[in-house]
Amino acid sequence: MSLFAKIITDDKRFERMLALELSDREVEVLEDTRAHERHLSKKNFYTLVDLDFCHEDDLLDLSVYSNVIGFSHAYQDLNNENLKVCLAVLHRPFLMEELFSIIFSEGKPTNRRSTRPIKTEKRQVRDKKGYLWIDHSSKKAVWDNEGIALSDSEYKVLTLLCEKRGEVVSRSEISELLGAIEGNISDVYICMLRRKIDNRLGVKLIYTVRGEGYTLKN
Repeated sequence: MSLFAKIITDDKRFERMLALELSDREVEVLEDTRAHERHLSKKNFYTLVDLDFCHEDDLLDLSVYSNVIGFSHAYQDLNNENLKVCLAVLHRPFLMEELFSIIFSEGKPTNRRSTRPIKTEKRQVRDKKGYLWIDHSSKKAVWDNEGIALSDSEYKVLTLLCEKRGEVVSRSEISELLGAIEGNISDVYICMLRRKIDNRLGVKLIYTVRGEGYTLKN
């Protein structure tokens, strides 16, 4: 079954990042739903709504013909009665796997839930002997025999960094690789890779070269 999504937010950088990630998972992102009205239902259509941008009253209208997933990083009352129309409410930053676990639920209703920011102990970045490489058959990053799942876009960016290991990869190179004409989408994906690799493993591998771009060192 084909899946469709519409993103409602004024954060254009975040919108582009979400659209790329959804497209990687073969979810068609719609700008204008009118041309697809006959094919859209609550079985295959999700509206991703920025709660910091969309008024609560609009959620009721959206929930009539779509599954509403709200997200926010400033909204305070995530247990507000008006949010009960949402299939889920995610607090930014959230993991893409968390979003996809809701969308790819094989049509089964998921429990409505709200997530608040989780305080985690900051890991100390330490030097660690090892070598980061990519298993191209599974599209995973591998470090010290630990596999790290990547989205298609993350895989493309990390592959480029690995191919030019020790060299500077410009922001424009990354944007062109992802097919992004406007916006600084490169910063978004570098941030996601750092969270998955540097922060998770407690190593520093991806460096910013001020005014130039990024480089992978190890």
